[in-house]
Amino acid sequence: MPAPPAGNRSPPAIRAAATHQLDPAAAVAELRAGLGDAPLAGILLFVSSRHDLRRLSTELALAFDELPIAGCTSSGELTPTGYDDGTITAIGFPADEFALTITAFPELGNFDPVAAAARMRRAVADAECAAEHLGTAVNHVGLFLVDGLCTREEIIAMTLQDALGDIPLIGGSSGDDLDFVETFVLDAGRFVRDTALVAIISTTRPMTVFRNQHFAPTTTRMVVTSADPLRRIVYEINAEPAAQEYARLIGAGAEPLSPRLFASHPLLVRAGTEHYVRAIQQANADDSLTFYCAIDEGIVLTLTASPRSGTIMKCPGSRVRT
Repeated sequence: MPAPPAGNRSPPAIRAAATHQLDPAAAVAELRAGLGDAPLAGILLFVSSRHDLRRLSTELALAFDELPIAGCTSSGELTPTGYDDGTITAIGFPADEFALTITAFPELGNFDPVAAAARMRRAVADAECAAEHLGTAVNHVGLFLVDGLCTREEIIAMTLQDALGDIPLIGGSSGDDLDFVETFVLDAGRFVRDTALVAIISTTRPMTVFRNQHFAPTTTRMVVTSADPLRRIVYEINAEPAAQEYARLIGAGAEPLSPRLFASHPLLVRAGTEHYVRAIQQANADDSLTFYCAIDEGIVLTLTASPRSGTIMKCPGSRVRT
């Protein structure tokens, strides 16, 4: 069958592949086969922390040579067949219509907003140069991946978004299957901690950034009256022990606070006209609550309506559709 006229050809598909193989060599071979032979501009990689990250790094370098790869460890993956866990999932961007550049920000414990902003602006210029072969009508988005245990995600994200200007920033924190022990990002072929990445994806395709959230605010509000912002711990809500007051407000009765209840009844904070989740990680022995996201004294939190389905989640991020 003759090839269709050039003007009628479908654009090359964004490739996606996933594997449950625990052997790093076999896993990478399956991913490479799933991504196909078409030239790629770069790869995004999401890896369950059950895998041997050191050996995986070696196999990735052998299989993909100097191809840009941005990635992190995860707590569940969206694969070509739907939600799964324990996998390695890869997304490949066709070189004909995409460019991908990656900038790392190590040593987050010593994060310098001024220096980071300057570096991010240089990275934008580098991304524009890398995308010159795509033509003049190029769209950009920044993918933010950060050590999920750094506890500084918000200030880092705000700093980088400001430096990106009109380029939207999406993404979120790395995970470790909800163990909260070690979370990693993939920087220059190595899985490292205390680091953030911004991968700027450039493409000729139109892109739309959107936020998907199925929680709705109620009229029940509460005030954080005692907290440790650095550790993201709330000791008191409405001048009562935080866990006890939260349990009362959600009507938990004698049921112990658990991830299921936290997922079904997250709290919201309002910014402008939008509400954003402030999800609870755990209840502590002293009746305090540890949160996933930034928290401080004086913040007004809003209880959510019961969702159609609960999901254990961190701060919700945006996604990008191409």
